[in-house]
Amino acid sequence: MAKTNTDFQNKFSNFKDRIRTEAPEVPLQTVVPTKPIVVKQQKEVDEQLGLRLPKSMIKQLKLHALEMDLSIKDVVVLCINKYLTNI
Repeated sequence: MAKTNTDFQNKFSNFKDRIRTEAPEVPLQTVVPTKPIVVKQQKEVDEQLGLRLPKSMIKQLKLHALEMDLSIKDVVVLCINKYLTNI
């Protein structure tokens, strides 16, 4: 059944008056931060260094890095830092 013009008129007959008198319903929005802001320290730029080591030493280095759950680079950097602080 098609809607008639009277249905529309009945629905919106007092619309103009309601807009003027009633306060609009505005949804409230809460602002919640998604993640805490973390300030990252400026990281030093890496530079490549190539060197040759004995095969047995590389094997030990890889095993130690695996056991300590570190990368080989991290192990080498830790060793060099320890050496340089003890000079």
